[in-house]
Amino acid sequence: MLRKPKLSTGGLAAVFLGAFVLPLAAQQPPAPDFVPGQLIVGFKSAQDLDKTVNELKQAEQSGGLAARGARSSSVGIERLSDKSAKINFDFRSRSGIKLAEGAELEALQEYARLLAQKPDVEYAHPNWVLQLQRDRIMDPVYLEDLPPDTRVQISRAMPSEPNDPVFRSGLLWHYLEPPVGMNAMGAWPKAKGDRAIVVAVIDTGMLPDHPDIKGSGNVLKGYDFISDPTRKGDSAATGRNADPTDRGDACPPRLPSASWHGSHVSGTVGAAGTNNEVGIAGVNWQVSVLPVRALGRCGGTIEDLAAAIRWSAGLDVPDVPRNERKADIINLSLGIRLECKPQFVGALLEAIDAARKAGTTVVAAAGNEGVDIKGVTPSGCPGVISVAAADQRGHLTPYSNFGNVTIMAPGGDLRRDDDQDNRPDGVWSLVAPSKEHPAGVAAYEGTSMAAPHVTAAIALALTAKPELRGKPDEIAALLTRSVAKRPDRACSKPCGPGLLDAKRLVEPELFTSSK
Repeated sequence: MLRKPKLSTGGLAAVFLGAFVLPLAAQQPPAPDFVPGQLIVGFKSAQDLDKTVNELKQAEQSGGLAARGARSSSVGIERLSDKSAKINFDFRSRSGIKLAEGAELEALQEYARLLAQKPDVEYAHPNWVLQLQRDRIMDPVYLEDLPPDTRVQISRAMPSEPNDPVFRSGLLWHYLEPPVGMNAMGAWPKAKGDRAIVVAVIDTGMLPDHPDIKGSGNVLKGYDFISDPTRKGDSAATGRNADPTDRGDACPPRLPSASWHGSHVSGTVGAAGTNNEVGIAGVNWQVSVLPVRALGRCGGTIEDLAAAIRWSAGLDVPDVPRNERKADIINLSLGIRLECKPQFVGALLEAIDAARKAGTTVVAAAGNEGVDIKGVTPSGCPGVISVAAADQRGHLTPYSNFGNVTIMAPGGDLRRDDDQDNRPDGVWSLVAPSKEHPAGVAAYEGTSMAAPHVTAAIALALTAKPELRGKPDEIAALLTRSVAKRPDRACSKPCGPGLLDAKRLVEPELFTSSK
């Protein structure tokens, strides 16, 4: 049974004396990873934040905050915005020994609940760590792993289509019409994209020197929001900086090798140079992809993700230069098993809401745990376009989360070969070239791969219908009106209104907008 901290009567502790309730951990699924000693707290006003800063200083001068079996003599605060802050504790046992992880989380969650009961506090929760959603999905398949006789089947019968070899080989099945793919090929005669449209990919970063990205003209200068150097996977790394290079996300033993996840997602959107006779074709031939790094070695924190979302939407972030190319769309192929409520993820909810009010559409992968998105963030958050994964038949994949999702899009299934071409039905895009895999192209599966198809299709729609820019609600409504019908028995669980169809999305007859 979880213990309840007993607070001291001095300083800040006196404010909460007697307000004992069950810890949050008793009210939700097993807690995900968190940053030891850190709470993220949102206040109703800047004045309320200032008042709590003073209370914390008094608490520290009075000997810190004491709990049953634990004490934090050091209590610090870092301002994250005019109304939010990160509170840092150093919890130790009364004998001075650092608390075990479970006991530390128990103390953090109890203090979060007590803080949240103050009338001037909007939310308080641990600084959770989000992960790439790799549960239940298979390892990638590289282009060089295919049998030689199936690796390249170049078609010359498509003079109006891009000349990229992976596209001409027929591997990009996910661009075909529904139910197989998302119908990028059907949309291209009406819209190939426009560099005026900005898509922020908040992920592990991007490989700027990949042969299919370098020189594409489709990539903006981004930013690295990982504030903790230990999460960057680079012993020489510093905190936040202007270099969003994808350095991988290896996290032994959970993820022993790097996935180059952000580069794979960005390639699908259009960071790849399309019609350049190299590698893949992106859904958008022209677009401005903004690489924003918020996930590094062993994931990324809610603090960093919230800052990345705000910055991408053109909003101010302390100590970070302002983003001058505000994103029309943000892609979030990441997640955490927490219900999207303020008491659990208030900082993230606040950032998403601020981005949408600024006119940025937010797209999120549904997740790969095979659960309902009502218990997943950010796909279960209000106003977010959530994307479930379909296989080559247009069926919900076994790994995909489900429920009140906005739409289904190709996520791939590496266990299947529904077109019987002796090549697994994964989503093909860009990864780091290596000696073993010089092409830098691999097939992945996951809702992480489904989300950028939707993000890219929205970018195409904004090219054809620029009046929709800055109107997230109207974009979401257009998206659901344009869906293709699913095949019979495609979903044994709720999976939204239908399949992504980029061709219908760009058609003028589906366009209605309030002006």
